[in-house]
Amino acid sequence: MVAGMTIDQKASLRAIAADARSVRARVDLATGDYMRALHVSPLAGRLLQPSDVANCAPVAVLSAGLARQLFGAPAQAIGRSLRMAADAGVSGPLLRVVGVVPDAFKGLDVQRSVRAWAPLPQLPALSGQHFPMCTAAKPHNGVMAFGIYGLPAVLSAPVSMSRPQLDAVLHEAWNRLPADARGKDEQGLVVSAPFSRSPQARLQAAHRTTLYLALSLAALVLATINVFTLRWLALVRRRHVLQLERVLGATRAFLRRRYVLRTAALALALLLASAVLSAMGYWALRMLVGHDSALWASLSLPALAGELAWALPALLLIVVLAEALPLLVLLQRERIDGGSRVALSRADRGIGIGVLVAEVLLAAVMSCAAAWALHYAWQQRHATSACCTRRPA
Repeated sequence: MVAGMTIDQKASLRAIAADARSVRARVDLATGDYMRALHVSPLAGRLLQPSDVANCAPVAVLSAGLARQLFGAPAQAIGRSLRMAADAGVSGPLLRVVGVVPDAFKGLDVQRSVRAWAPLPQLPALSGQHFPMCTAAKPHNGVMAFGIYGLPAVLSAPVSMSRPQLDAVLHEAWNRLPADARGKDEQGLVVSAPFSRSPQARLQAAHRTTLYLALSLAALVLATINVFTLRWLALVRRRHVLQLERVLGATRAFLRRRYVLRTAALALALLLASAVLSAMGYWALRMLVGHDSALWASLSLPALAGELAWALPALLLIVVLAEALPLLVLLQRERIDGGSRVALSRADRGIGIGVLVAEVLLAAVMSCAAAWALHYAWQQRHATSACCTRRPA
């Protein structure tokens, strides 16, 4: 049974050679038997080992693509040296390449593709900062104390090992640790459930995301139909105003042009107001989160602006069309019959019935989807999946 964990850094990697190349890539700093726990097979050389972490070895493992980019081929990278530095003002450690892994292995974070791996004790030299959890010297009694919380470890166990057996092994391993390594408030080594970083858990997370997205889109469509229906009924009740304007000489083209201009002005005002509110929300979030925090690094302005650049106009377009379309239809169908009351034609009644039927059907579909979501959430809540990838027996 093997286990390990990583934290990531973005660093500059410079090959030590006559034709030295410099590449900016994301680096995972590993501890334990991280790569073997994930069943990674090297293309050349070897993987990072627990002895590399315990001895603070200046070694690194590269992806095949990065090895080709820096040294020409995976096999040629073995034994070569490179320098890693997280910041421009940090010289960084000189590391020797001991292995190359396939490009298919990019780490566990799907949003951050990792291209290099080094032992965790190299973190202070890499970043130029001191961390209590690791030092550039062999830890006391061969045990490294970690002060960072929320970093999940990966665990690989034989398929023949049951969950109680796994918990017993972890409990025994925890009790063997020195008291200074365990800490006062730690709860021990446990296998958490149902959270998992296994491929099956990622598939389930994608399933949940798709479900929530479908429910959100259905709610948007239902709200749009409601706006359309209310707008249609309100305009039908004031058709006599349109009829009076027509009697006074207003043409359909004039009424349509006036309404389109008013709608465009309203849409522009909504867009500007929404942009201002979005900017205020961005700066408020920046003040709450803190611009120097790890969370803020994933909430960059270009990323948020890129999402709002298409989502906000699209949402406003849907709302404006739902507001404007009913009157445009009425203007196209408006007739002057000289009577004091304008009765709904058969086609108008058909439109109203069609909209009502669509709204009822969509509400029924949303109810079924909500029931499905509750059932799925119940299953996930009571799942028994463990946060370990199981190794073949």
